[in-house]
Amino acid sequence: MRHFILAVALVATLASLASEAPAADYEVPVLRGSSPDVGSPYVPAPPVYTSWGGFYAGAQAGYSRAGVDFTATIGPLISAILRNTTIESTVAGFNVLGAKDDTSSYNVGGFAGFNTQWDDVVIGFEVSYGHTNLNKMAADSESRSFINNGQAPANHTYQYDVTVVGSASVQITDIWTGRFRAGWVVGGFMPYGFVGGAVALANVTRSAMITGTLTDITSSSSVTSPLILPGPLTLGQSNYFTFGYTAGGGADYMLTPAIFWRGEWEYIGFRDVKSAKVNINTLRTGLGVRF
Repeated sequence: MRHFILAVALVATLASLASEAPAADYEVPVLRGSSPDVGSPYVPAPPVYTSWGGFYAGAQAGYSRAGVDFTATIGPLISAILRNTTIESTVAGFNVLGAKDDTSSYNVGGFAGFNTQWDDVVIGFEVSYGHTNLNKMAADSESRSFINNGQAPANHTYQYDVTVVGSASVQITDIWTGRFRAGWVVGGFMPYGFVGGAVALANVTRSAMITGTLTDITSSSSVTSPLILPGPLTLGQSNYFTFGYTAGGGADYMLTPAIFWRGEWEYIGFRDVKSAKVNINTLRTGLGVRF
């Protein structure tokens, strides 16, 4: 009985001491970061960009459509035939081949280039080659009657009746371009635009023939005689290099880290293909490999 009373007294004493101790003396340890009261700095992961940098090359194929303007094509030939005559400037203004027409053909070739990349911006330079067969021909004639008294004696009127027959053809077989590109990376997709220069290999022919009469009119009579002029003049040149510019845009899509697919539109302008103007629009697709 004595032992039981001593045990009860000891428990009561310990309970009294525990109730008088500060609560801070009995903190429960916790793991750092498991309590909202304990701060933890947030470190974001670095951004990840798909790599488009380095050398690449590929093959391409598409469809080209060319617009050809022959308006000024035979003007130099007319001037050569009528050189040193008073009617040269008048006849040179004849709009014999004023038609502007289109032609189309396939376009197959390849490309190669190099890209540099800053985050999601890609800058590069590319060369491309396309083989095609854009061939267009035009032929027509124009007749006019006009007065020109530049060589007429006093009291005489010179009336000219002149006919110009002309033809021209342009065939473009090979095209090379050098292009500066700028693109924007969106994951494995990279839309881009480009500008640059172009060179084409062309075959060109031009022909002109001028016939007519001169009527000498006076107050009492008129006399008509044929014009004495050089015969038809034909000029042709094969494998002629002509220079122009290019611009356009497209998109590359990364199929694997080393292989990408391409789709693009390209415009090329040639301002002087032996006095003809040619513009070419090409839609193409291609497959490239990154090294």
